[in-house]
Amino acid sequence: MQDHQPDTNPDDGPLARRYDDRGAGLVEYALLVALIVLTCVGAMTYFSEATEEKFTDSCEAIGNAMTGSSNCS
Repeated sequence: MQDHQPDTNPDDGPLARRYDDRGAGLVEYALLVALIVLTCVGAMTYFSEATEEKFTDSCEAIGNAMTGSSNCS
């Protein structure tokens, strides 16, 4: 089995830059994470009003059950 050796350009002499695509995976993962974050932020923005109402309703229900009054803003 042969070890993976990065390609070199033989015309550049002993100080040739090594051409390697192993770092491309990191960039792809970073772009994937950025896309997931943007999707989550977009969904939260789109559903923010309905979500806010649900959290307010939950807060009021918990406050009423524990103290008889709600202090949700």
